[in-house]
Amino acid sequence: MRQALREARNNRPYTLRERRYIDYAEPEFNDNENVEDHIVSRPNIPTERRNTASSSSFIPPPPATETVMVNSVVDNIARETVMVNSVVENIQRETVMVNSLLDNIPRHCKGRRSRTAKKTSKTEQKRQNSEVGQTSTIEIDPPLHEGSSQGQGCSVERVSSIPEATSSSKKTILSLLIDRKHIQEDEQVFYKHDDRNEGSAAAMGLRGRITRGGILCSCCQKEMSVWAFERHANSDHRKPYERIYILQTQENLQDCLIAVWLHSTERERREEFCFLPKEKQQDDPCSICANGGDIFHCEHCPSAFHASCMNMERAPRRDWSCPYCVCKYCSLRVYGKQRQLITCLQCDKNFHWQCLKEFSKDPVDISGDLLYCSQSCKEIYDELERSIAVNSEFENYTWSIIRPQTTLAMTRYFECNAKVLVAFSLMNECFQTITDRHTGINVVQNVLYSCRSPDLTRVNFGRFHIFILEKDDAIECAASIRIHGREVAEMPFIATEGTCRRQGICRNLMIVIESFLCALKVQKLVIQSVPDTSDMWKHKFGFKELAGKFEKELASYNILTLPHASKLYKDLGGNPN
Repeated sequence: MRQALREARNNRPYTLRERRYIDYAEPEFNDNENVEDHIVSRPNIPTERRNTASSSSFIPPPPATETVMVNSVVDNIARETVMVNSVVENIQRETVMVNSLLDNIPRHCKGRRSRTAKKTSKTEQKRQNSEVGQTSTIEIDPPLHEGSSQGQGCSVERVSSIPEATSSSKKTILSLLIDRKHIQEDEQVFYKHDDRNEGSAAAMGLRGRITRGGILCSCCQKEMSVWAFERHANSDHRKPYERIYILQTQENLQDCLIAVWLHSTERERREEFCFLPKEKQQDDPCSICANGGDIFHCEHCPSAFHASCMNMERAPRRDWSCPYCVCKYCSLRVYGKQRQLITCLQCDKNFHWQCLKEFSKDPVDISGDLLYCSQSCKEIYDELERSIAVNSEFENYTWSIIRPQTTLAMTRYFECNAKVLVAFSLMNECFQTITDRHTGINVVQNVLYSCRSPDLTRVNFGRFHIFILEKDDAIECAASIRIHGREVAEMPFIATEGTCRRQGICRNLMIVIESFLCALKVQKLVIQSVPDTSDMWKHKFGFKELAGKFEKELASYNILTLPHASKLYKDLGGNPN
């Protein structure tokens, strides 16, 4: 009976889908029952289909959990379909926005360069690069420390709508933002006149495009500085970085400056250096010449000295204090009942209050917590603070004094600090990395950022200011200056941008610096020079080698000493004229 049932099923097979709902268990029946009653009546199936189905394996019916899973999959597919439709709508909106931006590009700027341009010969390529300004052979103005430029000129093909006449090698704040990936070159910007109608056509004024040298105006196709772009927009707000917005992100340039200055890398560069020796509590090199050898230490700080550098015949056998640990007037730490030493804000020299009243030639005006060792230090400090971020004209250039700031108004605060970063970028290209071999700090970086070290005088680079010479907001020359009172000032570094060398720009900045120091009645200026450039500084700028009484007096000042460099000085005479 079972055999007959199997033959009947083989002759009348079910399809694969029909078999899913047939009970797999073979029915039990009596011998008197008809076998045909146990065969489900099915429609006639063609012979080819019957043969195919008969060879297929039987599939059991799905349990209830599989039905739930199928329904869940269907629901997920429906949700994903909704998400895909939403993405498609967003792409359509962005396509409309991109088309709108492309319509605003001037016709003569479209398709200026092709990505599939043919390669030109080396001679033709060199000629084109010289016209566009993409390549330059860096000729460093005689540096104060021996070094070579780290970056060499290279030819880079750009695909953009910026005309070839625009400059791409200028050291500007916009080039800094481009290098730090906060804005993109050729990005569209606009000047906002009215904050009340934000986003309206009335608020969006003059438009332009970002270049490394400035902003390319959309109406006249001229590259101009950020400040000139504000004047070109007929605005008198005098807040260009706050009023110029990026069209795509709706952020102003001041937000980009804030992001750069508050970045973790910049915060680390501005931190004070704390001297933490590994084995002993004294410094290894001499604070005057930065060399080792037979040295002795101060009893009150880690500083070390050679006897010859301090104009001594031999090292002292008893407790000895360095010039920065004693009163500048009495050369003692304790003077009578005066035990507390006060540090001057300008020259960092210590003094007793009683000694100041007894030995000072001029009366000192002390107000609040601002204390100075002399009236001259107070006048120098006040003049430097008044001159921070103030632009002054000199021939066809603009010069100013900058340093990392925390007290300026918001409109000039981040602009001044951004210029410090640009000046550091210029110095970093012109000088090899100078690392103090005992502390591991980057000397150029700490000088430009005016980093202080409360523990070790030798690497205390506080009170450094940066004199910059600009043209159209591009820094072409920069120098680091520290004034130690009316007796002496030092200038360890000065650098000129690569494409501006051998054009007299360094001499112009030197004229500005010497005029400023003479106005403050500073007597002498000390620089660092490698042997190859000493003759140039002597013959062209009037510097001399240290000798006599002044060389001995210089040991009491915290003058930066660079390796393989000698100190030269120039007598300014303190004549404002």
